[in-house]
Amino acid sequence: MKTSASKIIKLWLNKLKFNKSKNYLNKHTVSIGISTIFILTTLFYFLRPVYFDYQGNKKLFENKINTIFKLKMNIDGNISYKIFPTPRILVENVDLNFIKKNKRAIKIKKLYILISPLNLNNFKNINPKKILVKNQELKIHPTNFKKYFNYLTLHKEKTLVFKNSDFFFIDAQGNKVIFNNTNYKEKFSKSNHQI
Repeated sequence: MKTSASKIIKLWLNKLKFNKSKNYLNKHTVSIGISTIFILTTLFYFLRPVYFDYQGNKKLFENKINTIFKLKMNIDGNISYKIFPTPRILVENVDLNFIKKNKRAIKIKKLYILISPLNLNNFKNINPKKILVKNQELKIHPTNFKKYFNYLTLHKEKTLVFKNSDFFFIDAQGNKVIFNNTNYKEKFSKSNHQI
C-alpha cells in the first residue's frame, strides 16, 4: 500500500500536536508578539549610539558643533550617550568659546548636547539640536561680556540653554560677583527677541 507525502506530513504533524498549538495562536498572543518585536526594535534603535566611538571622533564632533552652533568647543573629557529623558550626548570638561580667537574660554565640567532621535544610524548622521548646561558653575569674563551678549541675541533659535547654573565674574577691584540658580531663557516673536 502506497501512502502519499501529504498523508505522511499530516501524520507527523498530528504526532507533534501541531493542531493543539493553533489554540494558542489567537489574537491576544499575536498582538503580544508583534508589540514585543516593536519594543525590542525601538530599544535597539535608541541604544545603538551607546556603541559609537566618541573618543575617536572627538575632532569631528567639535567641528560639527562649531559649524551648527557657531561655537568653538574644545573637549578635554569623556563623551558618552544618554537615552533618558531624551537622546543626548554628555560631554565632560569643555572649553567653550563664543569668539573664534579668544584665550578666555568658559570652562564647563559637564554639558549635554540634545540630538535628534531620527538619525541614530551612525556617528556622522547625529544631528545636534541644542546645548544644555545644567547645574554648573560658570566663570564669565567681563571683558567679553559684550561678545557673549551679541552671540546670544543674534541667534534666531533657542540653541543654548542654561538651567540652575551659577554665573560669576570678578570685577576690576577683585570682587567676585555671583548670580545663583540662574536660568537663561529666550522668547521669540516676529520682530522681538527677549532674553
